[in-house]
Amino acid sequence: MTLKNQPSTKRDSNGNVSDLMPLVRYLGILTHKYPRALSHKDLAEYAHVSKAAVSKVKDRLYEVCDDRWLGRRRRLLLRTDNKSAAQIFSAFFFTGQLKSLIKSTYGKALIEKWVQGYYITAAKTLPELREFFSQEDAIFVSGLVATAVADSVAHLDFTTLDTLDDNGAQSAIVGYVVAIMNRLGPNLQRCLKDEETLHRTLALRDRGWFFLLRAIDARLEIVFMDFLQHVADNQTRSAYLVMYRETIVFYLKRAVFEYVTQPIRAAAEKRKIRFDEDFVELGHFFKPSGLSGGGSEDRRRIQVEVGKAKLEKILA
Repeated sequence: MTLKNQPSTKRDSNGNVSDLMPLVRYLGILTHKYPRALSHKDLAEYAHVSKAAVSKVKDRLYEVCDDRWLGRRRRLLLRTDNKSAAQIFSAFFFTGQLKSLIKSTYGKALIEKWVQGYYITAAKTLPELREFFSQEDAIFVSGLVATAVADSVAHLDFTTLDTLDDNGAQSAIVGYVVAIMNRLGPNLQRCLKDEETLHRTLALRDRGWFFLLRAIDARLEIVFMDFLQHVADNQTRSAYLVMYRETIVFYLKRAVFEYVTQPIRAAAEKRKIRFDEDFVELGHFFKPSGLSGGGSEDRRRIQVEVGKAKLEKILA
């Protein structure tokens, strides 16, 4: 049976992001009040407009609202399916208000939902991921990156895209991407606002480092398989592997210092956040349980020295 007063919830297959862009004012209220469902009257009061003004745009709002809250209750609650979320995200992006969305309870719920899905998928491919990173770590990093992206697009004007032909639009988009990438690094550094964020970021650096070491140990022999298969002696193979590992780790450690630790340190000093000298050390904020006593590192150093001695003897 069809209810006469039931609002239409049919999705407009021709609907697009440009239809939602004029409604960002209303969408912003719905994102910040999420997961509370609002009536037309509630939305009008929060937006300081008449109920009639909301009624004029209700059909477009319904397209991204949960059907379960429409119908008799006539309440508006934003959908979180990928299609609706992408439309809402794009509307905020192209109006330069992405940061407002990310800071909202709806934006945080979306990030958490997406990250959890990707984390579960990645953990199936890389089981060791769970040993070094939790879902909370992934959500924390995603929040920082999303905030930095939002700050990077805040001052860009996308309104001219509609007036350009395909070639012009493509050139403009490339320009936007370059501008966003140029701002992304500095904006990421600005996300370090206090000691807690600094320490958690450095702990993630350490987790990433030990995760990388685990990956190297697990795959080093596979990477150099073509070369090692021509080396018959097991001692010689082991000596080469030890030297390869030492060389790779040496240059990776330099790269982490230059491209991760140094920018974090500079950001902390700029914010006048205490950055002790021992914060530079990889493993200061996190070490896998097997390394907590330092024994594994000592064994690794011994292996390196033994490998050097064997290789020098072989090549002599």
